[in-house]
Amino acid sequence: MVFKRPVYRVLAVMAGLMLASCSGSDNSAFGVAVLGDERGVLSGDDLSSTGGLLVHASTVEGLVAFDDAGRVIPALADRWIVTDDGQSYIFRLRDGTWANGEPITAESARRAFRAALQAVKGTPLAMDLAGLDDVRATAGRVIEIRLARPMPYLLQLLAQPELGLRHKGKAPGQ
Repeated sequence: MVFKRPVYRVLAVMAGLMLASCSGSDNSAFGVAVLGDERGVLSGDDLSSTGGLLVHASTVEGLVAFDDAGRVIPALADRWIVTDDGQSYIFRLRDGTWANGEPITAESARRAFRAALQAVKGTPLAMDLAGLDDVRATAGRVIEIRLARPMPYLLQLLAQPELGLRHKGKAPGQ
């Protein structure tokens, strides 16, 4: 029986996904082994590679996330409301800090969200998000996503790992 190299990649990805799907309250570091091209893997910026996508999904958090049963749950946003016309989603961000210690603010989350949208430009996910009209920082920890048309599946789209937010501010002391 002859195994070709892509088979090993698929097995490595499946093993990584199984490890990543384990949940709990433990936020400690864990190791990920990915076979293949290492370009962009360590930074998590290369969403076109399997390794880059795995690292990105493991190191960022979106406004919302999926729980073990596939339901949308709070993540960076601790709550949200949808306007009656379905064209505005208003998110109240949790009190906390980014990985570099800077506080999570509406403005920093808006910038991170726009960067995430830019990173998926030209992908099928970007086409699904074509109805987004504007992202506004409306108060200290409140952002609003305005839509050109109602998108009842927006929360499910926002929970995708590709839309996880990464703060690109300065590290403390810089």
